[in-house]
Amino acid sequence: MTDVRELIRCRREGMSQRETAATLGIARNTVARYESEIGKRGWLQAGSVMPSEFEVSQMVVAMYSPGGQTLSQLEPHREWIKAQREARASILKVQRDLEKDLRFKCSYAALWSFVRQMEGPTLDVTLRVETGPGEEGQVDFGYAGWMYDPLMKKLRKAWLFVMTLSYSRHMFVRHVFDQTTQTWLRLHREAFEFFGGVPGRIKLDNLKAAIIRASVEDPVVQKAYRELAEYYGFLISPCQVRKPQHKGKVESGVKYVKGAFLTGTKADYTHERRHIGHANTDVIDWVLNEAGLRDHGTTHWRPLVEYERVERGALRMLPGTPYEIAVWTQTKVHRDCHIVLGGSYYSAPYRLVGQIVQVRVSDKAVQIHAGHECVVTHTLLATKGLRVTVPAHLPEHRAKGLATGPVLREEAAEIGFYTALLANSLLDEKPIDRTRVVQRLIGLASKHDKAILERACKQAYESGDFTTATVRNLIVMTVTGQPAARTACADAPHVFARPIQEIAPAHALAAFDDRVIDPPSWKLRKSADASVNEKAVSS
Repeated sequence: MTDVRELIRCRREGMSQRETAATLGIARNTVARYESEIGKRGWLQAGSVMPSEFEVSQMVVAMYSPGGQTLSQLEPHREWIKAQREARASILKVQRDLEKDLRFKCSYAALWSFVRQMEGPTLDVTLRVETGPGEEGQVDFGYAGWMYDPLMKKLRKAWLFVMTLSYSRHMFVRHVFDQTTQTWLRLHREAFEFFGGVPGRIKLDNLKAAIIRASVEDPVVQKAYRELAEYYGFLISPCQVRKPQHKGKVESGVKYVKGAFLTGTKADYTHERRHIGHANTDVIDWVLNEAGLRDHGTTHWRPLVEYERVERGALRMLPGTPYEIAVWTQTKVHRDCHIVLGGSYYSAPYRLVGQIVQVRVSDKAVQIHAGHECVVTHTLLATKGLRVTVPAHLPEHRAKGLATGPVLREEAAEIGFYTALLANSLLDEKPIDRTRVVQRLIGLASKHDKAILERACKQAYESGDFTTATVRNLIVMTVTGQPAARTACADAPHVFARPIQEIAPAHALAAFDDRVIDPPSWKLRKSADASVNEKAVSS
C-alpha cells in the first residue's frame, strides 16, 4: 500500500508529483489520485497538522470501497484476523480466507487499514551513516528544466548531474541533455578530475546507464561502467530498489542546487546567448564561491574548506592518463562478414557470420569481441556509409576479388622477379584495367609451386605473350615434362617487350645480381639487329 503520510510530507516539501512518484516507487497517476482526496481534507495546506494513521486509513477505505464499507464492519472478526496475522498470513491471504471461511467480503484497502490500525504503524527508522574522508561519493541526476542547446540550436530538456563527497559534502555539478551510458561515464571522469582524486566507492541509484538489473544480493552492472570502476579503482555500491534515502547526501545536494542555484540565482539559460554552456560555467563558480563556503546544515562546516583541509589528501590518486570513454553494444555479423555500427560497416572473421558479437566503441576505435576474445580492432569511421574490410576476414575465394594494385604487386614480388615483372607490366598497361588478369596470374601460385610459376613467367616474358593462358600452358608443360612449345607471339615483339631496366627499379635488379639468368630473347634480337645496322653503316 502507498504510504500516504510520506506522500503528504513529500508534497509539503515542494516535490513535484513526478519526484514524489519516483521517491515512493509508485505511478504518477496514483500520486495525483491520492492528492485529490488529500486536498479535499486540507492536509496539504502549510501549517496544517499531519493526519493520524486512523484518518488516513478512513480516507483510503473511502477511496477504494464504493459501497461505503467502514472499518467497524470488520470489528466482529478482529480476533480471527489477529490470529491469522500472528500465523504470518499476508493481508491478501486474510482477505481470501475471510471470504472463503467466514463468508465475509471486504475490500483489500479496508482490510489493510483495519490491520494497520490494529497492529499499529510500522516504524520506518532511518539511520544517518557518516563516512570517513575519501571513503565515499554519491551521484544522482535531477531535472533541471529547459535549456538552450547551441549545437542543435533549440531548447531541450536538461538534467543536473551531482556528485557529492560524503565526508566534506563538496560537490561537482554539471548540466547535460541526456542520461546515456556514454554521458554517465564522461561525467564521472570530469568529476574525478574536478576533485583531483577518486573516492573509495560510489553510491548510486539503479539507473540504466549504470545498472542493468537491480538486486540487493547480485546487481548486474553495465560492462562499460565496470571498466571505468576498474580503471579508477573505486567500488560500485548500488542503493536498494526504491530506497533513495540510502544516498540522502546527494539527494539533498540535488535539491540544494535546484533551489539555491537554478531558482535562487534567477538565471535564464534558454536563449542563444545564454545557453547550457554558460550554465555549466556559472554553476562551478557558484560551487566554489557560494555553496562550498556556506555553513552546511548537517555538518556545520564549510564543504570546500573541509575538502581542502582533510578530504583532498584522502582521495585515491588519478591515473596517469584520463580514461578513454568506451561503451559496449552487441550486434549480428551479417552474411557479407560485416557488422553495421553507426551507419558504417566493419569486417569480422567469416566464421562469425550469423552470430551475435560484443562491440566496444570508443572515440577512436571499434573492437569486435567473440566471447572473451577481441578478434579485431578497427579505426572508428568518421562518416556514415563507409566500409572497412580486412581481406583475411573473408573466405579465400572472396578475398582474392578485393585485392588491389598495390597488394597484387607485393604478392607478385613475393613469388619471384619475373612474376613481379609480368604483374607490373600488366597493371601499368593503359587504358585497360588488368587487375583481374593479375589476380588470376597470382592465383596460380596456390595451385602450383611458386618456383614453377616463376619459371613460366620468365618464359612468357621472353616470348612477349603475357596472357594468363600462356603462363598456365607453360606450367602444365613443365609439370607434365613435355617440351615447351613456341608461343604464338614468340616472333612478334610485345608492346611490353622493353628492357628490364625501364620497368623494374634499380634496387630490385640489384637483388638479383647474383642470380644466373639467361638473357631474354629480346636482348638477343636487339643485339643482332644492332650488328646488322653497324655493317650497313660501315659499308
